[in-house]
Amino acid sequence: MHKFTNSSIFRESSIPSGTNGNIFLDTLVPTNNPEPEPSVAPTNKVDKAVLVFGIKASLDSPQEINMTHCETTAVYVDTEVNCVRATVDGTLSCAALRMRETPGMPPSNWSAINWGWCGGVFLYEIPNTIQSAHPSEASGLELYLLDPPTSFGGYDVGDYTSIPLDTFQSRLALIVNSFFHASLNTSNLVGADGVNGTDSPDTHYLPGSSALQHGNATGTWTEFTPSRYEVKPAWLTLYLVSTTVLAVCAIASVAFSALTRAPDLFCGVSSLTRDSAFMTRVPEGGSSLSGSDRARHLQDVWVRIQDVKPEDDVGRIAFSDQKELGAGAALRWERKYE
Repeated sequence: MHKFTNSSIFRESSIPSGTNGNIFLDTLVPTNNPEPEPSVAPTNKVDKAVLVFGIKASLDSPQEINMTHCETTAVYVDTEVNCVRATVDGTLSCAALRMRETPGMPPSNWSAINWGWCGGVFLYEIPNTIQSAHPSEASGLELYLLDPPTSFGGYDVGDYTSIPLDTFQSRLALIVNSFFHASLNTSNLVGADGVNGTDSPDTHYLPGSSALQHGNATGTWTEFTPSRYEVKPAWLTLYLVSTTVLAVCAIASVAFSALTRAPDLFCGVSSLTRDSAFMTRVPEGGSSLSGSDRARHLQDVWVRIQDVKPEDDVGRIAFSDQKELGAGAALRWERKYE
């Protein structure tokens, strides 16, 4: 289809009709950068490179070609990407958080297709992708450019003139960018060539050349792992001792409660001496004494919770100072009290 070489298209090759699909891609030399094989990015301002896209007008007229010229630019950005995995075996979800233009890169007009021999090589290979086994039939790539949702549903050369220019531009840009990045040296991308990933400020090679990495990339990785506990002997000893003391106190409290036969009446001993009718010794001052004064006056008085009616069939438990009742006033489990 495209049999003649235009002198203004420096990477153009003769593409025989029916052997390499129905499209071709090439570049036009920028006006102020006529060198056909540039390998170093210029420091001065350059014109945008022009990408030439051509396709057969129809199967019936293979010598007729429709062409479109597209200006190209390259944008270099630093992007902060955050990836999160909610669980250990969950899906890794990534999103860009921040983005900025990368400082110190070549001018945006200097793109991959300005870049010497390699720029022409990867463009030359694009039309050969997903070729049909039948001469002159549309390739999968051509059908994608025509209409992505129906790219597997036909084989005829389509009418590209009916596609809005913005839509066609987006589809073509996706293809060109994908091919460009796929053509880069993978060992350069991952830094496996023994270089540090940072080019010197005096070097102007574009990313993708053998002399330049894509630049520094920094990141942090946070991974959720099962909890791991470490034993500190000192703290473990303190924990065991305190737990043992609490356990002993709890057991002792239960034991004392089981062994104690008298009810728990000790809320305020001085008040008991005042309110109990079975207290025979009452300090001078009567009820006007404070609790502390009353306790001080009665500090030598013998008192006990005992049976104040040991001779009756039904005893009575009271707070008393009647020591003369003797052992018979002691409380017993088998006796009834009021």
